[in-house]
Amino acid sequence: SKPMELTDLIRKHAAKPSHVDLDVTRDGAEIVVVVDPVEPLLAGVDLAVAEGLTVTACGGCHLFNEGGGTKAGPALWGIFGADIASVDGFSYSGALSGLEGVWDDQSLNQFLNAPAKWVPGTKMGYAGERNPTKRANFIAYLRSLSNDPAPLPTAEEIAAAEEAAYGTGEEDDEMAGEEAEMAGEGDAAGS
Repeated sequence: SKPMELTDLIRKHAAKPSHVDLDVTRDGAEIVVVVDPVEPLLAGVDLAVAEGLTVTACGGCHLFNEGGGTKAGPALWGIFGADIASVDGFSYSGALSGLEGVWDDQSLNQFLNAPAKWVPGTKMGYAGERNPTKRANFIAYLRSLSNDPAPLPTAEEIAAAEEAAYGTGEEDDEMAGEEAEMAGEGDAAGS
């Protein structure tokens, strides 16, 4: 069977905005899906701060410059928008090599949150960054590592990401209506 796309996974399992992450399974392995989208946080990122945070957290294992070689991890120049597990000269784990898709805001947000939970079997030893603002900084910096950097998300893309994560709100209205109806039935039965 074809792997479920991340956006489909989020839409299928997203509950309420108060849920930051949710354990689900992909091909029989448990992964963590971060419900809160990172796109709204990207607009406020200062790239100088983002560079410092990213180099401090990731520089021991990764190089960031164009043409940079591999260390314990692959070079990160041009990674944003690239196919997952596609840096030439780096030997990826079978788990990461088996993933389809590209490194975009959503996939990076998932992976950087908890690499070993999102890709069970990854060789990446980093435990992950639970702080969404720091992840947004990492992602903004990774976006900048290109001769033609990806633009920050538009207001429409941010709205779409939030809708994918949180829904339109209609589901909550329906649930509240059903709960109120059930509460009314309970009151009538108890009188």
